[in-house]
Amino acid sequence: MKRSIFCVLLALAGWSSAEQPAVDKDFLRVIPVAETDEAKAAAAKATRDAAKSSHARMSARLDAGRYLVRPFLVADKQERTVQLWAGATGMKAREPTEFFVIGPESGNDYESISVAYAKPSHVHEALVFIGLKPGWPVDPGRLRFWPKGDRVIMNAQVMDPDGALRDQRMEEYIIDVSTGQDMAIDGLVFTGSMMVDDPGGSGKKVYGADVFGPTAIVSDYNEVNTVLDLPRQGSKGEVYGNHVCNATWAMDTGHPMMIVLRPHATLSAINDLRLDLAYTEGQVRYQLRGADGSALHEDTSFPAMLSALEKVPEAFGTVHFAPELPLGKVVDICGQLEKIETVGGLRINPPPEGHVYYKTFLPQLAWLQRDKRPGQPFELYVRKKGEATTYELILAEEKYGDDIVPEIIPHSYPATSPAELLSLIKEHGEGVQTLFLLVESSLAYGEVHALLQPYLERFPVVYVFQL
Repeated sequence: MKRSIFCVLLALAGWSSAEQPAVDKDFLRVIPVAETDEAKAAAAKATRDAAKSSHARMSARLDAGRYLVRPFLVADKQERTVQLWAGATGMKAREPTEFFVIGPESGNDYESISVAYAKPSHVHEALVFIGLKPGWPVDPGRLRFWPKGDRVIMNAQVMDPDGALRDQRMEEYIIDVSTGQDMAIDGLVFTGSMMVDDPGGSGKKVYGADVFGPTAIVSDYNEVNTVLDLPRQGSKGEVYGNHVCNATWAMDTGHPMMIVLRPHATLSAINDLRLDLAYTEGQVRYQLRGADGSALHEDTSFPAMLSALEKVPEAFGTVHFAPELPLGKVVDICGQLEKIETVGGLRINPPPEGHVYYKTFLPQLAWLQRDKRPGQPFELYVRKKGEATTYELILAEEKYGDDIVPEIIPHSYPATSPAELLSLIKEHGEGVQTLFLLVESSLAYGEVHALLQPYLERFPVVYVFQL
């Protein structure tokens, strides 16, 4: 039969005598596939039904201590593998992809390579069962700009029409348009989905990827509601249209797949570091420390710190600024951090409690011109003269007339204390979400930090400018 009419349906389940994945011959069958939606739905259902039977046959023979069994999922603690029964969604060549694997309730089949029949939360449970630790998904609201967690390899096992078993990395199923090659084969990150309030009103926390779209298991862009993510930064807007289905491996709807997850051989765990930044004898001192607090290098120069960093794979770092650092030096340091914040460098963690993200000190200087901003923030000018401190709050009003370009009218509100400033902010711009703090460059980090404290809870976005 022609493949446009029939596709081979296979479940790659069962175990050999060596307890390794093998082909379940009872699951091999041929189901007619046509171009109609009804025929595709029938093929997908047939694959799911066959997967259910295959999973039942396998799980009946497994030792409960070694294996974790959940619907359409088996995890092996000894071999450190997680197997998921899945089916191809029928994506065509060059169609934009956003997911490698979605959950059964997703509905995003049109942009995913496959759909697994296991719940996302069960996949999370299975990865923990084999010894992996979740981190966190990208969440700018929490200043988490890198997917974080233990590294995972994902293979897909399928049978081709000629009966040959094919076992390959799932990155090969997606083409990176920017390079014209397969997506970089560097594994995935076990971020784990966020826990959220149950939308059903139970009052309990539930696994976000189980209940909120896209209910993904493996995303190919940075997604909050997924179990596994890319090991790099890539927003949905940046990725869309750049990741497309590889024509070589496009499969018909319902083509069965066994997806196998296992720890990355060399990048199975993250390395959380601490970067201490001090200022002594007119010099900035850079000190990387391991999770146990031990120093990773003796020389505290920037080049020595970089040299030590190069020896640490999967490095994440929390930055600690010493109070005595001059503001000008803080800005210089933050510029350095921005340059080394890469996949092979130092991925910056959220700041310590009560402190601001390092890019707070790297605003676009063009924003000092009110007509160059995307919106108008509160501008807070703080000047110190001896023991006296003066405060001036400015909010620029954009007044539209007949012209497309608005007239910008600044309104100034002098104040004598942070408490008075907060009252003025509430009175004159309760909806404004951004604060610009403008201070003299002679201030030290500790002084700037103290000035910001009253406003951090009120403003989700803060930038510091030097006067």
